[in-house]
Amino acid sequence: MTIYDASQFQALSGPCYLTGFAFRPDAIPGPSGPRTGIWKIFASTTSRSVAQLRTTLDDNLGTDNTLVFSGVFSETTANVPGPGNTRQFNNEFSFTTPFLYLM
Repeated sequence: MTIYDASQFQALSGPCYLTGFAFRPDAIPGPSGPRTGIWKIFASTTSRSVAQLRTTLDDNLGTDNTLVFSGVFSETTANVPGPGNTRQFNNEFSFTTPFLYLM
């Protein structure tokens, strides 16, 4: 389970469809991958704060829980330097079903 605070979506001007996400490596080793697996990814909002989250996943889901991806995904990264002491967001993941994010 990964949780993003609503403040991470402040740049959005209203309800919108989220169609994927991108992430970056945490470390600076060389390129890696591909790593392939079968993934099921759901997106949901929650009314709970981080301090209120429960250890049972279903207790944290909102009524908008949506299966946004189910299938084979192959992960690879070029591990390219980013700004400062970071890496670039070069691992992109597209949803097969968009998630309607209501503010």
